[in-house]
Amino acid sequence: MTANKEPRVEIEELIGEIQTGIAKAQEQLSAEQIPLLKSVTLDLVAEARMRIDGGFEFIVVTLGGYWERASSQEIEVTLKPPKPPKLLRKRPRPRPGVADQLANAIVAAGRGVQKAGSNTNVPLVATALKVVLTFVVRAGISAGLKFELQLVTAKLAGQLEKSATHQVTVLFEDP
Repeated sequence: MTANKEPRVEIEELIGEIQTGIAKAQEQLSAEQIPLLKSVTLDLVAEARMRIDGGFEFIVVTLGGYWERASSQEIEVTLKPPKPPKLLRKRPRPRPGVADQLANAIVAAGRGVQKAGSNTNVPLVATALKVVLTFVVRAGISAGLKFELQLVTAKLAGQLEKSATHQVTVLFEDP
C-alpha cells in the first residue's frame, strides 16, 4: 500500500462494480425481452504504483486527478456476461451506485434500439448491436459512495482536456 491519502479507486473495485452492473443489466434485459449481452470489453486507464513490498497496484485514473498519457497504463478486460437466472443475490443499497448507473445505461441503449425496430413506417432491422459508453470515474464521493461513473456528455466534455476517459464496449446477442 502506498502512503498517498488522495481519494483513489483500485482497479479491482471498479471491475467488481462493473461486473455487478453487467449482471444487473442482463437481468433487466431478460425481463424486458431485449437481446442479452454477448460480451463486454473494458478499456481502463490506470496508474501503476509501487507498493512497499516491491509489488505493484493499479489505481484507476479519476476525474480531476493529475494525469499524463505517457505515465499511464491501459488495461483491456473482456468479460463474458452471466446468463439469467445465475445472477445476483439481492443486496439492499442505500442509493444507486456504480453498478446501477452502468446497468441503466446499457438497458436504455438496448431498449432504444428495440423501440426503433417497432416503427411501423420504416422498421429498423438490426443485425448487430454494439454500444460504446465513454465515462470518467469520480473519486471521493460523499453519501457513502467511494466513487461513481459519469458518462461523458457535452456538458462534461469541457472538463476533460486533462482527464483520462475509460470505455465499456457492450456487444448484444443477435437482435
